Amino acid sequence: MPCAAVGPDGLAWLKRPLDEAAPFRGLRIRAFGLPARILDAMGAASATGFGADLMVGLATGAFDAAEAGVPAADIAVGLHTVAAVYLHPSPLQPATLLDVVVNAERWRRLSTDGRAALQEACLATGDFAEGANREANAGALTAIAAAEVAVSAPSEATVTALRSAWRQVRDQQTAVSEPFAQVLRAYPATVD
Repeated sequence: MPCAAVGPDGLAWLKRPLDEAAPFRGLRIRAFGLPARILDAMGAASATGFGADLMVGLATGAFDAAEAGVPAADIAVGLHTVAAVYLHPSPLQPATLLDVVVNAERWRRLSTDGRAALQEACLATGDFAEGANREANAGALTAIAAAEVAVSAPSEATVTALRSAWRQVRDQQTAVSEPFAQVLRAYPATVD
């Protein structure tokens, strides 16, 4: 059952503005998972890196860009001190959903009151997380801009290129992974 949502993540911390004609082409970017596949389809060279690796990688030029997390988490590790440009929000990760998964047999054994309590706890957690996340990220975006980082939403050209790359990756993954296809069927709003 849905319990909370966090986000949106930022699209990228960059050393310099994107080339709008070919966004991400030729950039070494720290990213992983599905966003890395999408950025690679656009011509990026993704690599993994965590924690201090992001800071060191951007500072030394090992990475040209980094796809990380929500603004509050990103500022906590200091990405605003080593990047000149921050693209936010990310069309690749508009939210991270946090679900509670309960074994079906245990769920059936829960009393009606037990089920209601779990559902109510998830609703309360979701409400709290939404407010806390919104407040923390708004403050972080203000601090990022105050640090003289250029903060902007991705351009329409970048969003269009991302959607095209997403469709390519989606079709490739759907053809080779039934679990991936099942997730797309479960969340139809994410298909396009």
